[in-house]
Amino acid sequence: MGSSKIYVQNDKVKLDNNIFIAKWWTRGDKPQLSTFGPWDVINMVVPENNTNNEKVIYENWDPDKIYVQGNRVNYLGTIYESQWWNTSERPDLPVPYPAWKEIEVTIEPVYNVSSENTIESQNEVTENLSDDTVEPELISIVDDPIEVNNDVTVIENTNASDEIFDSANENEPTTVVNNSNQDNLLIQETQTLSSEELLIIYNDSMKLAQNEVVESVIPLSPMNPDNVKRVERILSSDSWDYLFPVRNLAYTYSNFLKAVAKFTQFCKTHDNNVNSDYVCRKHLTVLFAHMVQETGMSSSYEEAELWRQGLFYLREIGWDENSRNGYNDECSENAWQSQVWPCGRFSNGDFKSFYGRGAKQLSYNYNYGQFSKFMFNDVSVLLNSPELVADSWLNLSSAIFFYMNPQPPKPSIYLVVEGVWKPNSSDLSRNLKVGFGVTTQIINGGVECNKGEELSQSLSRISYYESFANFFGVTINPEEKLNCADMLPFNSEGAASVNIFWDRNYEDNSAEQYSCKLVSYQTAFTSLIANDYNECIEFHFGTNINPNNPQPTDNSDETNIVFSEDDSNENDISSTIDTSFETGELNFRSNIILASNNNINYIGRWNRSDLQNPTTGWGATGIKAKFTGTSITVLLDDDNRWDYRINGGEWLYLNPTGRDILANNLVDGSHTIELFRRNEGGTLSTFKGFILDENRILVEPDPRSNRKIIFIGDSISAGYGCECNLWGGCNLGPTNDNSNANKAWPARTARLSNADFQVIARSGAGLFMNGAGDLNDVLPIYYNQTEFAWYNPGIWDFDFWENPSVPDQSADLIVIMLGTNDFSTYGKTTVPTKFEWKSTMNNFIDRLKLDHPNSKIMLIGTLYGRATPDLAKALDWNNEIVEDRGDDWLYSIDPSSWVSINPVDGDMMSDWTHPVCDSSSTGSGKISSELYSNYISPIMGW
Repeated sequence: MGSSKIYVQNDKVKLDNNIFIAKWWTRGDKPQLSTFGPWDVINMVVPENNTNNEKVIYENWDPDKIYVQGNRVNYLGTIYESQWWNTSERPDLPVPYPAWKEIEVTIEPVYNVSSENTIESQNEVTENLSDDTVEPELISIVDDPIEVNNDVTVIENTNASDEIFDSANENEPTTVVNNSNQDNLLIQETQTLSSEELLIIYNDSMKLAQNEVVESVIPLSPMNPDNVKRVERILSSDSWDYLFPVRNLAYTYSNFLKAVAKFTQFCKTHDNNVNSDYVCRKHLTVLFAHMVQETGMSSSYEEAELWRQGLFYLREIGWDENSRNGYNDECSENAWQSQVWPCGRFSNGDFKSFYGRGAKQLSYNYNYGQFSKFMFNDVSVLLNSPELVADSWLNLSSAIFFYMNPQPPKPSIYLVVEGVWKPNSSDLSRNLKVGFGVTTQIINGGVECNKGEELSQSLSRISYYESFANFFGVTINPEEKLNCADMLPFNSEGAASVNIFWDRNYEDNSAEQYSCKLVSYQTAFTSLIANDYNECIEFHFGTNINPNNPQPTDNSDETNIVFSEDDSNENDISSTIDTSFETGELNFRSNIILASNNNINYIGRWNRSDLQNPTTGWGATGIKAKFTGTSITVLLDDDNRWDYRINGGEWLYLNPTGRDILANNLVDGSHTIELFRRNEGGTLSTFKGFILDENRILVEPDPRSNRKIIFIGDSISAGYGCECNLWGGCNLGPTNDNSNANKAWPARTARLSNADFQVIARSGAGLFMNGAGDLNDVLPIYYNQTEFAWYNPGIWDFDFWENPSVPDQSADLIVIMLGTNDFSTYGKTTVPTKFEWKSTMNNFIDRLKLDHPNSKIMLIGTLYGRATPDLAKALDWNNEIVEDRGDDWLYSIDPSSWVSINPVDGDMMSDWTHPVCDSSSTGSGKISSELYSNYISPIMGW
């Protein structure tokens, strides 16, 4: 016999001497270790390899604890070790920069349960779970725990049902539905809701406007809703710009007004002679104070004060809209969340990623789905298009939602500021008092409150609150409790506690009278959403109630939803809580050096239109900086490969994972870091910044060289396959690993010349045509572009020395090596005519000279000189161009003697046209040495 006994969150059972605790509602699930399953263990005991054969107890991971490097925990049967300081970051999260790493456990684990969790002795060590042969019988609750056939002992069960069904039948028992009884059920539920004062208050506070109204909002429109007009009177567009000068540009004033419009009770008009404008200013003060703490740049080097650095983060660091299969463990078919909130997919079937987006950094599919239902009355909108949470007015509405949303036993921040929440004796005994401090307990109490002393995060919130209060003219009462160091979490006895979620009524199993009832633990259905009662019935019984009946709650035009996002709620189901906003990403921000830092030197063409997320699409682009401390970590969102070196030492290889330690255990002091991209144009690289030791910074770097060179070329200049002798693939073409623009001849030549440089080079491209005869795959076109053409690049118009439109930032030297692809007949039968070649080159020279009037220009023929009659044309016609023009700044160079392409000389080439990246007779180092020694040094005087 199997069982369908019901267990809810925190119920404890014993199976084969192992103690399990229910993480959420479950029925018929055998207690076992599973990431997605409903059961967890209490403590893990692992025998360590030591002479005394001692057993080390690894405590369960606790989201409220602070962990430092080296701490180990048990999470769902796996041992994890903390890599640095962190709190609340779940050990198994698939984030780009995980704070935890899984460690090997060579011996089967056994489990220990402390006396506070079970009646068993604290010293009892139970057997491991390797024997899976016994099918447990879930038994009825009893006064004292008993064992039945060594299967299951119920230690604590608060809401179990005695329904039993035959295990041979995998389906639920058929329920005969009699819809004639639903009128009475609906009336009963409506009476239940209407008789509960708190539910009325919660539903009223969550009234929403139709999206048509929201979308019609524009600044200063006479048609804007009254609450929007009030906000406009208090907070102008100019004030928005002043308060958030470093915000991501997606956080617009217009989007904020739309977000306000959605929540009709935010900054509403009050009755009873209440000063509604003043109350609105108080709401803005509290909302913005928390918003800055949670999305702030937090940089002491930024001109704006810390309290004005909010809304800096739009997307979680390390993620973009092409990221796949992240933050979506719950998308699995084995996860119950995926049944209610099915994850969207890319066209190839990969799951979309539900990482943190927007001002609340909304994460995970269940929160996207619930928020989508709240906004659109349709869970699929944001599950299929999660990018809307970053790219539309939803980026700010998510923050206001969290501000407005009650999470029993916690009130909403909105109701605290409104003065509706009044603490009762239980609240007061837990030091939960009206004031700014209790709003911190609501938003992030598990991390910042009840720690005995005020943590830095809470102190920052208080400081921001005081600054915004001063700006908005809000008086802070000297008696107001601003801190939360002594505040215990809210509990079920508090004034805000009420059951708001629907679940199946297991006390009523008759065929004629099935129903859902309100419960304290979180489910997929809430009384704050019209129609969720009906959906609860449909989910559990497979049928709708009579669609002609009214819903138990009906907020007229409004659509309402609630979902929990806190890690301290005693009644929450931990697996469905979004705590990402308060956890890992924020914990190391104080150590992050942002990509916008003025002490970072960018080499080559970077798109820095978004200073916090610069991108590059060319090879040999680089980053240079000088840092203090003993270690440095780089944040790169990239599929390309990089070279890096510390203090000018040996170049090392990097295949970025998102967060990569480049050096540690250095002598504490000042060090240099250089990173250069190995791969040519193909996919973009996004640099996010560095992570340094605590309280360490980037210092002013060594001065940039005042020598500037631009290199323009094809695959020989791009490092095509040039390290195939190290990585393999010679004669097979380039790979991400065997190509290296950083060690190709242009970068080598620049370093010999001690020059700043950029490389504009693309394999297969030419001057007039490419290797296949295409007239558009040519360098005169690419020269104008910020990034490689396949990615809709912008025109290169940013204010750095490489900018062609800034004459006073002229390059000193431009070196062009083109012609191999133009005059190759390997993939085509046509080559440029003399007129085509000379006119195109002359036009290109004129354009370059216009952009860089102080530059000298060197035209280098193909490496292979006159190996074929067609290849000889590049050199001969370049000579004619120089002779015809007679310019003293223009040179034609024959490189045919620089490298050997004869295979019998013992040196390697990646194939017959491409040199390797070394100093051999066929290497890029030989090219750079010849060019520098014989031409650049004597001509430029370098």
